[in-house]
Amino acid sequence: MRKGLFLFFGIISVMFLFSCQNDKKIWFNKLSAADKKEFTSGDIPEERIKNLKKGIESYQKEADRTVKATKQIGIYYRMIALEYMSLEMYGEALKSFEMAIQYFPTSPMLYYKAAVAAGQMTLAVYDADDDSYYFDKSEKYYKRAITLDANYKEALYGLSVLYIFELNKPLDAEPLLEHLCDISKSNFDARFLLARVKVLKGDTDSAVDLYSYIEENSRDDEMRIKAKENRINVLGGLGRDR
Repeated sequence: MRKGLFLFFGIISVMFLFSCQNDKKIWFNKLSAADKKEFTSGDIPEERIKNLKKGIESYQKEADRTVKATKQIGIYYRMIALEYMSLEMYGEALKSFEMAIQYFPTSPMLYYKAAVAAGQMTLAVYDADDDSYYFDKSEKYYKRAITLDANYKEALYGLSVLYIFELNKPLDAEPLLEHLCDISKSNFDARFLLARVKVLKGDTDSAVDLYSYIEENSRDDEMRIKAKENRINVLGGLGRDR
């Protein structure tokens, strides 16, 4: 009885195996037949190749026109945004810059301008959540501009101002300002900001050196006087003179 059952299941298994193989063979045969129906001659006719090439040329021209038109739309958004900025309509400017970014996602200038517009929008809102929303946008866009162009001076300065005066993260501004001072020796505004950060950090010697540099190199009398006053105040607070 037991042997009979083994024999029975063995026969069933063999039949199932052959059935699967047959099904697979039929399936592949159908697939192959479908392929052959595409070109009955076995070769792609020369006329068909010619027509396909014409189609490619036709649609390539259409694609070129589309690309050109798309680029122009992006340029218009940028122009509109700049007009809004000149009118101090910062909310509309921000929206237009964000639209322009969709067309030119690797333009540092667009991210920088969007950051400025977002920062200006904080002056027009009365809710702390809105403030946070626009400051976050401003920080994000400044960072993106710097990522795309590490030497973007205006973006480095703008993000530093944001960190120092708005986000209460002055130490985050330190590497940005140090880099800016390295690539722009005549940027005395950046040196004033960096000196401020150094004082907050407790690095008064570096702050004094920065003020001295401004005194010695700036051509602006008012700036030199301010640097001297700041230097004396820092030294006075330390009980020193220099």
